[in-house]
Amino acid sequence: MCLRRGDFREKAMCKFGQTSEISKRWNEKQWDNCDKIKYRKEVYKTMDNKEQVFQPFREKEEKEWDVFISHASEDKEDFVRPLTEALQRRGVRVWYDEFELKLGNSLTDSINKGLQKSRYGIIVCSPAFFKKEWANYELKSLLMRQMSSERVILPIWHKIDKEFLKEKSLYLLDIKALSSEVGWEELIDGIMEAVRPDLLNSQFLLKMGRELHEQTKGQEPVKIPLKQLHASPVRHQSMPMYLVVASRLISEVFWDAMPMNFVDIVIDFARDLDYDREFIVWSAMANAYEAFKRERWCGWDEVSKKREAIELLLDYSQRGRLIEVEKLKEMNSDEYYYLIEVFVDNYRHITDMVGRYQ
Repeated sequence: MCLRRGDFREKAMCKFGQTSEISKRWNEKQWDNCDKIKYRKEVYKTMDNKEQVFQPFREKEEKEWDVFISHASEDKEDFVRPLTEALQRRGVRVWYDEFELKLGNSLTDSINKGLQKSRYGIIVCSPAFFKKEWANYELKSLLMRQMSSERVILPIWHKIDKEFLKEKSLYLLDIKALSSEVGWEELIDGIMEAVRPDLLNSQFLLKMGRELHEQTKGQEPVKIPLKQLHASPVRHQSMPMYLVVASRLISEVFWDAMPMNFVDIVIDFARDLDYDREFIVWSAMANAYEAFKRERWCGWDEVSKKREAIELLLDYSQRGRLIEVEKLKEMNSDEYYYLIEVFVDNYRHITDMVGRYQ
């Protein structure tokens, strides 16, 4: 599905909840290709904040870190450091060096400091943690915060059980927590499901980004925050027929710039926690990519430009933010805004359509 220009101006080119006069004028006129390009430039010049327009993926306030880990110093080497490294390999931004709790430290002060720059906080509750003899009111305060609507504190039980907690804090028994006893893979997935569910749903995106990065070495590609991540395990042993068929179509769409084996695409979808959501993202990306080529923004032999377009779609689908136009190598700003605009519009229309017929 690729939509005609003008079908979505009211949604895409005005601030949410407001009416755009320039959008109305767009729909009232008939345009040839030259006028379209000229008018599009006028639209971009009048946009006071492009970031406001292209933000359907941005759900939370952007902070420097995804999560901080508050822990007793005794647990640092055998548990916290390996935990941090495992999360970082999966793409989670972890802040933990400044949260090593020692005798005399305030747990509340540590948590408040962490939440200023992080979206979530992990507290490693262990025998060493309770030996710090935290003031009971501090622990109660944190638990009340967890039970409130914020839900930004994630406790992990490490080397403790219910019998241990009954002696130390009955309040903790009522809080949903993860346990280090479940094993690394399940523990990491549990943390990521809370702090970065998008990474659990982006195995195909991440794999394609890595392959693009390898193919464009030495060509100074646009730098985007894709990690050399370990693949998640296959979560679904069978996949719906529509997704298998569509994976073949997706591989054909991107073949001219990024050859992909459609069987690998199906397997990568099977690694995602929510493959339906990822399928919608890839459908919108494929539509935007085809529209970009059809509008003659690039020719058949402009492989570098098409690869940059794919990289930019990958980047936006993960971060939900525009990059600085100065970082563009092959494309100009008009081409870039057009590409993301079409992607956003297709994503909105597909999700609306799916919601309507479910």
